[in-house]
Amino acid sequence: MKIFMKLSKFSGGAPISMLEYAKIFRGEGDSVKIIGEFSFNEKKFQDEKFDTYSLREFNSKTPIQNIKSLRQLIKLIEHDRPDLLVMCTIQDCIYGSLLQNLISVPILCIIPGGEVPTYTPKHLERLNMIVFSEENKNALKYLGLNTSLITVLPNRFKFNDANLKSIKDVDSSDCNVLLISRLDNSKKHSIFYSMDLIKQLNVESSSNSVVMRILGDGEIADEVKSYANQINNGCNKKIIFIEGYRDDVINYINNSHIILGKGRCIIDSLYYGRYALVVNEEKKYKICNEVSYEQLRENNFSGRGLLNPDNLSDLKGIISDINMGNYDNKELENLSLKINRDYSIDTAINSILTKRKVAQEERVINTSKLNFVLQFIQFYAKILKSKIQ
Repeated sequence: MKIFMKLSKFSGGAPISMLEYAKIFRGEGDSVKIIGEFSFNEKKFQDEKFDTYSLREFNSKTPIQNIKSLRQLIKLIEHDRPDLLVMCTIQDCIYGSLLQNLISVPILCIIPGGEVPTYTPKHLERLNMIVFSEENKNALKYLGLNTSLITVLPNRFKFNDANLKSIKDVDSSDCNVLLISRLDNSKKHSIFYSMDLIKQLNVESSSNSVVMRILGDGEIADEVKSYANQINNGCNKKIIFIEGYRDDVINYINNSHIILGKGRCIIDSLYYGRYALVVNEEKKYKICNEVSYEQLRENNFSGRGLLNPDNLSDLKGIISDINMGNYDNKELENLSLKINRDYSIDTAINSILTKRKVAQEERVINTSKLNFVLQFIQFYAKILKSKIQ
């Protein structure tokens, strides 16, 4: 089978999950081409010998660019004639649903997280879909979509026990904190709030320093660097280090005590036995422990709808334990086991392949170009209506 896998961008955590999907498909003898806007992670696919193609992401704010991207995608499809399109992210699924009947190729939708926009068209319900959390399924259901073709499948991680290093082996007199995030405007509030937390912890501490490293790159990288320098100068010492984009994320996790962020980095951190804080865009955070685990997992560790956020004294308690070497090893071990149970892709291979088979066998009815244009106009009318409301 020939498969096109359409990503939004080669950045963030979703493409890493999709790389594991691509490996599973190739293991069945499928030929997989990966399409998306080049950013940071395309080399990971290229190193695995996947054919990659750069295509600007779909964005509801840029209709003209979307038309150009659709035309490019149609040309690729007409040239390579794939048997299945795997559309990854809600925007790709939306535009794929508009495109499907024009190109006569079945589609499997994968929604790896994020918010489901109110302008999501109802005809999306006709497509077979995998979502990574109940939150996304419920959001689609709330918009009136039939969810009978949706499978919730959070298992998407390939863990490597060879990388495991105990938190007790972190060689540092400081409390090492790690923030992992795309440095984009959509993450700005959580990034700056995390830096403010580190500043406050150092100002109020009379003992060991709390040092934070930030992994990631993006459109607000210069703003982040400038604010970090401002904090460092105000504290008369360097407590925030900007590391930029890094491939060796697990090494940074292994050399840290506490990880801040959301989504994939939280899951990785818990598996590797670290304290993890989900920080959301409302400038609230929640420490992930055995009590809060299920609540945070429901929303894919995004921090959306966060109930009973923790406060600075809760975080200070953890830092105090770290400084004294009083790690709650049993809780960290239990959380690691839960993550392996809930997120290891090895336990979901059969479900993924079944969904791929069902989607590929779906009958696609041809439509005219005029009907496609009308659907596209109706879709943008719905976007405008949602903005007015």
